[in-house]
Amino acid sequence: LEIVESDCKLLAKKQAAYANAADPWLNFRESAEFVSRVRGVKVNALDVAYMLLGLKVSRLKNLGTRAPSNESRLDTLQDLRGYSAIIQAMEEELHASD
Repeated sequence: LEIVESDCKLLAKKQAAYANAADPWLNFRESAEFVSRVRGVKVNALDVAYMLLGLKVSRLKNLGTRAPSNESRLDTLQDLRGYSAIIQAMEEELHASD
């Protein structure tokens, strides 16, 4: 329960820093618009969230047994849980009318 509470606090803190209550996915949408323009391929906010999740999985895999120099494995695991929650919320919004 303590882990979940910590994750909720971190997600709320990051949302306040990167988006707003009216558009919680603002940072993801703006990132998607940027990539779409630069690469000439349609990318959406959900694609960005999956890419960030994949980045964290790759980081965790590449850390192996080395001691991390920037963020700890526990921080990376927390980020993985956070991106998973974001993806679930985006998917639920996307399929709410189904």
